[in-house]
Amino acid sequence: MSQYLIYIIILLAGASIVAIIFKTKIKQIALQLNLQIDKLINSNGLERKSVLQNTKPAAIGLFSEFQLLGQKIEEISLKPIQVVTKVIDTTASQDKNEFKIKYDNLLIINELGQHVTSSLKLENTFDHLYNTINSIMDAAVFEMGIFNWKDNRWKILSNQPNFNSTTQDHYQNHIAEWSLQNKREVILDDALQDYERYVPNPLLLADGRKPLAIICFPILRQDKEVGTISIMSFSKNAFNEYHIEMIKSLLPYTAVAIGNSLIHNELLNTQEQLVHNEKLASIGQLTSGIAHEILNPLNFVNNFSEVSKELLAEYEQSKSIEDQQDLRTQLVANLDKIHLHGNRAYTIVKNMMLLSRTGDGIKTNINLNKSIEDYLDIAFQGFSLKNKDFSCRIEKIFDSKIPTVELIAEDFGRVLLNLFANAFYTMYEKQRKILQTQTAVLYTYEPELIVKTTLEKSLIIITVRDNGMGIPDEIKAKIFLPFFTTKPTGDGTGLGLSLSHDIITKGNQGNLTVISELGKGSEFKISLPLSSN
Repeated sequence: MSQYLIYIIILLAGASIVAIIFKTKIKQIALQLNLQIDKLINSNGLERKSVLQNTKPAAIGLFSEFQLLGQKIEEISLKPIQVVTKVIDTTASQDKNEFKIKYDNLLIINELGQHVTSSLKLENTFDHLYNTINSIMDAAVFEMGIFNWKDNRWKILSNQPNFNSTTQDHYQNHIAEWSLQNKREVILDDALQDYERYVPNPLLLADGRKPLAIICFPILRQDKEVGTISIMSFSKNAFNEYHIEMIKSLLPYTAVAIGNSLIHNELLNTQEQLVHNEKLASIGQLTSGIAHEILNPLNFVNNFSEVSKELLAEYEQSKSIEDQQDLRTQLVANLDKIHLHGNRAYTIVKNMMLLSRTGDGIKTNINLNKSIEDYLDIAFQGFSLKNKDFSCRIEKIFDSKIPTVELIAEDFGRVLLNLFANAFYTMYEKQRKILQTQTAVLYTYEPELIVKTTLEKSLIIITVRDNGMGIPDEIKAKIFLPFFTTKPTGDGTGLGLSLSHDIITKGNQGNLTVISELGKGSEFKISLPLSSN
């Protein structure tokens, strides 16, 4: 019995020892878990409120530490969503700010690009570009160079006063030249130290100053170098990454603006050449008429000169005072006629010289009625000599109250010749068609041209009315368009009425209109404001 009692005592003692050891181990584990949870709470910035601040174990014993641990776990179990939300909110806020900055920059670039490309003139493009760049960085010196590969020449625009853009060697051994040739940007934070990689000498401005920071970019259009942009500052390290990225973003807009300007200039040159060629072509068609017009007055001059020589010989031989007086009267009359026809030949030559030259765009006072009459005679002689079977009744109704008018003489002459030539052409074509369909007995059509000038309040009205074929309704709206013509190939360029319309409307603030009825004829009306004269 005593033996069993000893076994039981030993067993209880062993259990107690195991329990003490287990309890000690559990406390260590609980303490470590509490410390780790505290670190987690602190690292996530959670506020330890409620049970974690003033918590006392609800039970004392083996699992008191686990009760405290459970309370902490219960507290922080409410926090994970807040922790994740906080992290997500922070990341989203950063992304949102970064996106907003990029979006704002995109809006700025787009707006600036629209300003840069808003003009077809290089000078305006340069001004917009300079104002744009100077608003976001220190562009103390700003230059835009356009390189003409055909002529191997630079056209340089600069914001510097008294800059001579015609100096051909301005970009010789220049950073801009290196940038263009190598298709690479140049960034010099310290221009006095870093220049040797690109040019033999530091950049020296015309006024003797030396920029301390320079950035230069090539302008490429369809992968072809067209020019450069150079920005200079008198402070070192003046340009940062933001400035450089903004310039790079503006380069495509600049290339488009320069390309548009160059194309526009080419079109203007082509247009000017077409206008001049149209004038020369018309003059070529009028050559025979001009020769005839000049020949007539010269024949009169020759004839009256010969007669005057004979009269002078008679005058010297005459003994009678009465005969001498009569011969003197005839000589004076002959001299007047020689002067009249000489002036006629001079006027014809002068008018044709005006037509043949490009013109300086200067307005002069002209006698409107006299000018219309002169050009009408030239146009008729030129057309009738080319088409010898053509005849036309011409009626001139001129208002004598019309004052001298201030016009560009050669341009106005161009308009008149176009209108007269078109009128003669349409009447001649109608005449030919009638002759092809009717016998000579039934032929009753007679070409008729009426040219009239009137003064109506503040307007001078010039009408040119023919009884030709007329204009179909479907093409009336097109007759003033460039290159539109109803004539066969070789008979017209389609520029005559278009140029005439531009001269009257744009050059003289007037109006050119047409009223026409198919088969009965057309009436062109020129309206010129007196106020501009």
